[in-house]
Amino acid sequence: MLDSRVSCIFIDNNPDVVEQWKIVYDLATKFFQSCTSASIHLNGTFVETTIESLLSSQALCKGETAILTPTNSAAYMGAGFDRYLLEALLMTVNSPRIDYKTLERLIQEYTLEKYNGYLPISTVNEIKLPQLAYPYHESLARMNWNLTTVLAIPSMVVPEMLSEKEAKLVIVNSIWNLFLYLENSSPKNLIIPGIATGYGKLDPRIAAKLMLSTAIIYSSDFTGRDKRYSFLKKTVLLMFLLNKNYKNFENVYDINELESHVLSDLGIISARSLCETSSHIYDIDELFTFVR
Repeated sequence: MLDSRVSCIFIDNNPDVVEQWKIVYDLATKFFQSCTSASIHLNGTFVETTIESLLSSQALCKGETAILTPTNSAAYMGAGFDRYLLEALLMTVNSPRIDYKTLERLIQEYTLEKYNGYLPISTVNEIKLPQLAYPYHESLARMNWNLTTVLAIPSMVVPEMLSEKEAKLVIVNSIWNLFLYLENSSPKNLIIPGIATGYGKLDPRIAAKLMLSTAIIYSSDFTGRDKRYSFLKKTVLLMFLLNKNYKNFENVYDINELESHVLSDLGIISARSLCETSSHIYDIDELFTFVR
């Protein structure tokens, strides 16, 4: 479960994305205020800004900072958020700014050597900036935010439009893997930009809803004595989020167990109309009514 002391700062320069994050967060907050079977531990802030503007200003919170960048499997960073991040990381007070390609090559060489030439989709690639041979200690990113770590997570092999089905799975897996990484790392602040809304061409509101819904499910905590059932509730919630039907397991014992100990009556009924090709995404407060 995510440590609530970690401050998650969601940023995007698209107001629709930021507004959708706030809507999902507010729905979840209101739902959990009256919920007795589960609680939430997500400390979220939502800011409409660019990465350059954010790193040029003083940090919202104290402590070490990490940042997610949605990348590609070749670790090229010459476009999209990757490029903006490189430019922002090279901002200094007085020193002349070096070319972004210098930092890109350092990151790419490190990444491709680490992953034998291919960074798999949704893998969390940890890059420690102080270990790279560039003027890190003179950067505004260090002075203002103590930004020490880039978490490069590929959302695609090469920059291209993703199908809605592909994009949904990439978003859910990327956010889940990101939060798993945080379980054993030290950052107190995590900067998270929108995923799959650039080259991926996913509707920004859908992407934002999926991102924050996944983050909330990860950081939720269910009461109850049986830990296995508590974790299966998260599994089932993600199935509904991705329009996956638990009855595809086919094993009668497994289905009966889920229906008897994990799913609510409403969840069992709602599963009957699930369609994997549907673009419908459940609201977060409705989603949690599908489990006991």
